[in-house]
Amino acid sequence: MPSSTSAYDEAMSLTAKLHPDRFTAMSPKMTAIIAYVLGEEWTDPQIGWMSVSSDGYATTDADSLGDAADLDRNIRKLLIAAQLSPDERQEFARLFRERVDDHRPAESRPDYGELLH
Repeated sequence: MPSSTSAYDEAMSLTAKLHPDRFTAMSPKMTAIIAYVLGEEWTDPQIGWMSVSSDGYATTDADSLGDAADLDRNIRKLLIAAQLSPDERQEFARLFRERVDDHRPAESRPDYGELLH
């Protein structure tokens, strides 16, 4: 089965593929979250830190995000919509682990490098 990913998509950077200009329905909150994970400055104010508690509640320095499972689901949907390559998904997963202080048990944490369609 031929890939639906074009050469143009493969040439785009991870940051360009996840940029909010490509997703007109992306909320300002999701824009800030993705910018934080990628180390970008797309919003004002910006997120200064992000954490997930051991019981699965996500917060930032400025906002309570609610259930981390909802956040994980929304990020997965965005990664699928952005048509990231396996390497790009792995890079996003690495950045998320590096930037987000996630206190959930290891088996409860998302693996954004592996996407189920």
